[in-house]
Amino acid sequence: MSAEPEPVVEPSAPRRPGGGPLWTVVLLLAVTAGLLWGASGLAAGLAAAAGLAAFAVAAIAGVLAAGGWFRRVLGGIVAVVACGGAVLLWDGFSSHSVAGSALAVLGLLTLLGSGILVLAKGHRMPRMGGKYAASSQVRRSVDADRRLWDSLDSGADPTLRDTAETTNDLATQGGSADPMPEADRRRG
Repeated sequence: MSAEPEPVVEPSAPRRPGGGPLWTVVLLLAVTAGLLWGASGLAAGLAAAAGLAAFAVAAIAGVLAAGGWFRRVLGGIVAVVACGGAVLLWDGFSSHSVAGSALAVLGLLTLLGSGILVLAKGHRMPRMGGKYAASSQVRRSVDADRRLWDSLDSGADPTLRDTAETTNDLATQGGSADPMPEADRRRG
C-alpha cells in the first residue's frame, strides 16, 4: 500500500476584511463622475450633471475618510442624491442627445449602486488610518502597566500585596505578572 503525500497548500496572504468593497465603491464613484461629466458635455440640457459629477468626486473623499456609522449615512446621502439627480435631469433626458441621456442614466445608476453598497457594507470597510490603531490587547497591556505605575506613584508597594493576587490581576489584564523585568534584575 503506497501512501501518497498530501498536496501542500500554501496559505494565501491575509486579506483585510472589507477592502474589496471599499475599492469597488471608489471605482464606481470615479466611473460615475466620468459618465456624468461626459453627459454634461454632450447635451446642454444636462448641464446639472457636471454638479453631480463633482458630488461623486467629493463622495470618493468622504467614503475614504469616514468610517462606521458616518460612512453609512454618507452612503444614504449618495443614494438620495442619485434619485434627486434623476428628477433634476428629467427634462434633459427627453429633449436632447440620446448619447448624453444614456451617459447620464448610467452615471445615476452607478451613483445609486455605490450609495447602496456603502449603505449596506460601509461599516465593514477599512478606515483611513485604521491600520495604525492599537489593538485592544495592546491597550489592555498598557492599562495594566499604567495601573502598576500609578500605584507606585501613589506610594503603594506592589511587593507587599499577595503575589497570587498580583499575578492573576496582571495576567488577566494582559500585563506582565513579574513586577521587575529581567533587564532590571540583571542591572541591580
